[in-house]
Amino acid sequence: MDERSLTIEALARFHRDVILPEFTRIASRFDRVDERFGDVLSHFDGIYKRFDRVDSELAALTARIIRLEDRVTALEARMTAVENRLAAVEELLQVKADLARVDQRVADLERRDENLERRLDDLHRRVDDLDK
Repeated sequence: MDERSLTIEALARFHRDVILPEFTRIASRFDRVDERFGDVLSHFDGIYKRFDRVDSELAALTARIIRLEDRVTALEARMTAVENRLAAVEELLQVKADLARVDQRVADLERRDENLERRLDDLHRRVDDLDK
C-alpha cells in the first residue's frame, strides 16, 4: 500500500469515526434550536396578533373619544343657550312680578280715586244743601 492510500483511508476512517458523529450531533442540536426558534416565532406571531387587536381597539376607542368630545362640545353650546334663555325667563319673571306690583298699586290708586270722588261728590251735595 502506498502512503497516499493509507492517508486517505485514515482520513476516511477519521471522518467516519470522529467528524461524522460530531457533525451529526451538531446537526441534531441545530434541529432542536430550530424547533425552539419555531416556538419563539409562534409566540411572536401570537404577540403580534394581540398587538394588532390592541391597535384596532385603540383606534376604535380614540374615535369614540373624539365623538364624545364633539358631543360634549355640542352639549356645552346647548347648555350655554339654555342658560341664556333661563336668564331671559328669569328677567321676564322679574318684570312680570314688577308689573303685578304696579297693577296692584294702580288698583289701590283707583280705589282711592273712587273714594275721593265719592267724598268730593258728598262735599258738593253738602255745599249744595247749605246753599239752599
